Amino acid sequence: MRQKALWCLLFAVSMCTGGMYGPLVRLSHTDGRIGYDTTQVVFLNELVKFTISLVLLAKTSSISGFSLQECLPYSIPGFCYFINNNLSFYILTELDPATFSVLSNIKIVTTTVLYVLVMRRYPNRLQLLALVMLTAASVIHSYGTSFETISATENSMHMKVSLYGILMLLFAVSNSSFAAIYTEFIVKKNFHVSLYKQNAYLYVTGMMFNCGPMIWRSAAAPELSNNFITFTGFNLYTWLIIGNTVLQGLSISVLMKYSTNITRLVMNCSSLVISSSMSIVLFNFSVSVFFLISATLVVFALVLYNLASRPAEVRPFKFIV
Repeated sequence: MRQKALWCLLFAVSMCTGGMYGPLVRLSHTDGRIGYDTTQVVFLNELVKFTISLVLLAKTSSISGFSLQECLPYSIPGFCYFINNNLSFYILTELDPATFSVLSNIKIVTTTVLYVLVMRRYPNRLQLLALVMLTAASVIHSYGTSFETISATENSMHMKVSLYGILMLLFAVSNSSFAAIYTEFIVKKNFHVSLYKQNAYLYVTGMMFNCGPMIWRSAAAPELSNNFITFTGFNLYTWLIIGNTVLQGLSISVLMKYSTNITRLVMNCSSLVISSSMSIVLFNFSVSVFFLISATLVVFALVLYNLASRPAEVRPFKFIV
């Protein structure tokens, strides 16, 4: 019973943080543009997660025994997440939050395809039907929004879709699917290694990758050379993005260790409800018939996909408080 409650709490946190990300990024914009250095935001996000992981590791075991050879495999997903974490800010300047959430469900298709190719796991007919429905939802939504007249006012926001944004999102979801599958593979291959130690490896590589652009930008601006992190353009929503992303990353790491990518996909799809609700409340979001149809297809496909899924092995876990 306690395990079930913990999983429900974990799923709720993952769903809410995933759904809040898009609206928070939009709220952090200044005059419709990103006014801060996204690499600094991602670096701080990785730094906080790395620190939390070290604290939890020290509380449960020794923090000694780190090795470069053991860390190297985590550099691959670390680089992929570095690309996605920075790219997502720019995607959300081309797509509205609800559109971002709906089209992000394409990762169900890309993840399943990669699972078939890499893990030799084959979906059944009902799962394939669900994937077709998700693809149809994305096409309907994109087609419908191409006829939308974008008339932004100070207190309202209509659907916004651009070809550039869709192409960036397609790359991002493919990159995310690869990183997720590879991460699940290495954490379960080394299941005996502490989750907190594995997280530390992943986050320290992310910090290293983000240091490169930050150093380059400091060198390009001599007046900032004495300040590695300037916090220029940061506002309340920027800090909320960091806190939200930290919670999301730590909760997903538990899913990857003790459950499967299928559970992660369920969480991602469910976050659409949170994202859409926040967009309606915060931005007076104008919902079209095309969006309602595509969102309905996503919900039905989500239910169908999971009813048809094979029972996944879920290992017991505990939180360290």
